[in-house]
Amino acid sequence: MKDERSRAIILREAVGREDLDRVRRLLIDYAAEFAPAIRECLARQGFEAEMEGLPGRYAAPGGVLYLAMIAETPAGCVAFRKVGDSDCEMKRLYVAPGFRSMGLGARLIEAAIEHAVRLGYHRLVLDSTPEMSRAVALYRSFGFEEVQPHIAGDHALYFVKRLSARD
Repeated sequence: MKDERSRAIILREAVGREDLDRVRRLLIDYAAEFAPAIRECLARQGFEAEMEGLPGRYAAPGGVLYLAMIAETPAGCVAFRKVGDSDCEMKRLYVAPGFRSMGLGARLIEAAIEHAVRLGYHRLVLDSTPEMSRAVALYRSFGFEEVQPHIAGDHALYFVKRLSARD
């Protein structure tokens, strides 16, 4: 069954109202699932306003919001946005519990990296938390390197992946 389901994965840019609503529901589930670890961070980032205004900062031309569908069911998402002249930030990687261990997270990360390269970004940055150990391991497997926190004493883990030889 696992192989059949992984072949049925459809990744697409979430641009229409229906797809944006699907992503919004996934991200609300993400916030609820990881609330103890990320509640304060999401509040600082204006998560509620972000949900209301999707795609917001993830809109083209500088960003993207991907939706993964399996058999007409929203299964996961990932986004990135421009954060400087040559950098973008990957955010909101989430795979719904029923679709984990299928390689979907990896497929979403691959899509984000490929899109960032096409747009000419030099670096892809992201943050996570130690509690999201599966995601952290996945980021490392893609060559993301941990860097020092932006804020002293911050609980988050910060990563960077070089996308071009220039940086």
